[in-house]
Amino acid sequence: MKNPDEAAGAHLEVVACSCSSQSCPTIFRDRDGNFVIQGYKVEAEKVGVTVPPGEALVSIPCDLLRAAFLTLAA
Repeated sequence: MKNPDEAAGAHLEVVACSCSSQSCPTIFRDRDGNFVIQGYKVEAEKVGVTVPPGEALVSIPCDLLRAAFLTLAA
């Protein structure tokens, strides 16, 4: 997979958002069809997960994932 910064380019399509301002958890899709997730950062060491450099854990509401699924299934 390409570096996500390169793959996303300048365009992200909103798939689902928790609010109207996009200043809250949001699921985007980039030009290559990959998903970019905006969520609340989860400290990997606090939850016992090893995350490689350049990756991060984020938390999003279940309803947001459900909304993205319904949008993509339509």
